[in-house]
Amino acid sequence: MVTLKPKQKKFADEYLDKGVASKAAEIAYDVKNNAVARSIGSENLTKPNIIEYLEGKQPKYINKMESLSETAKNEGVQFQATKDLLDRSGLKPIEKTQNLNVNVEVILDKKSQKLIEKYEKELREKLD
Repeated sequence: MVTLKPKQKKFADEYLDKGVASKAAEIAYDVKNNAVARSIGSENLTKPNIIEYLEGKQPKYINKMESLSETAKNEGVQFQATKDLLDRSGLKPIEKTQNLNVNVEVILDKKSQKLIEKYEKELREKLD
């Protein structure tokens, strides 16, 4: 039998429910600072007694998510349950972001430049 302190149990149960250690720590430890919650969550996931508790409860939650992914009436709930199952089984896709900076030089003909200057001048006069 695994023994957990009340806050550790609350954390573990919230982690099983939410799947996010920082959110579980915010709730269980009443933490408002996200950095502190991340630290607590990360540390808790290394504690042998919490790991053992989570491993013992995991099949129940996996069955719940499987059921939701197959039978939920709301497609959004089905999608989220399926996504959570894939995430927790290690099949989460790699998330990549890429920033692209592009400098664009616009070459305007004389007529276009004059029009832009005219409208800028009119706009400035209205604002002043």
